[in-house]
Amino acid sequence: MIDVKILNAFVPSPNMSQILQELESAKRMDYRGMSGYLSLPPELKRVLSKAEDIYHRYIGNIGKTLHWHHRMTSATIHFTNESGEYYLDVTAFQMALPFAWNETKDKISFETLLSITGLTDADLRNTLWSIVGLPKRKQQVLLYSPTCQSQEDFTYSSNFRINENFALIRNGKVQKFGQLK
Repeated sequence: MIDVKILNAFVPSPNMSQILQELESAKRMDYRGMSGYLSLPPELKRVLSKAEDIYHRYIGNIGKTLHWHHRMTSATIHFTNESGEYYLDVTAFQMALPFAWNETKDKISFETLLSITGLTDADLRNTLWSIVGLPKRKQQVLLYSPTCQSQEDFTYSSNFRINENFALIRNGKVQKFGQLK
């Protein structure tokens, strides 16, 4: 299930000037609609396209424009494995990563993730590190090799894979159900 929420354009942002610059550059690149310049899975692109059409039909005719922006987008991914059932709250960039493994369960190199997701090198490094660089979490959603101390240590041959044994652990016990933010 996908729940699309459209926020008011006047919601304050910590760096609105950067967001406006990115929106302008996206327009110059001539990308269509809300799916923008981030490589999203086809299912999500269809839903976003429908939401965009509905918005334009009912709201767009009164002079308001719709701008989709990855930095203001979040989603919840439903993740099920043998350990339990989990909900992962992710950003748009983080959302693009799990779909890279739709066709394979194998390891995927950093270089391949660059081409699959459409993210820039810096954005992919930041996004991957936001997922794997959490030392307080006993288990990570993504596993990688070789071990790195920071996102700058990732090389094009660094390999990533989904942790099929991921589980939330609280008080030393595996939780069968939970949400990860």
